[in-house]
Amino acid sequence: MTATGSPGQTPAEAVEIRLADGEAVTVGGSFDEIEKRLSDAARSGPSRLAWLQRVGDGATVAVNPAHVVALLPGGT
Repeated sequence: MTATGSPGQTPAEAVEIRLADGEAVTVGGSFDEIEKRLSDAARSGPSRLAWLQRVGDGATVAVNPAHVVALLPGGT
């Protein structure tokens, strides 16, 4: 990803992903980049995950695109 940043730093761009269970995770990257990664994973098969970098601690997170209900630009 182009805008992931280091742990403890805020990336230049961030997107909040809201999941069906009510949980939200903010990841680094542009809105278009995150949407593309989720779309690519969804088209690749039902068990395919989108691998992203969480804002704040820099942890790698895997998101099942079937559980995403909303994307919010800017991590609002």
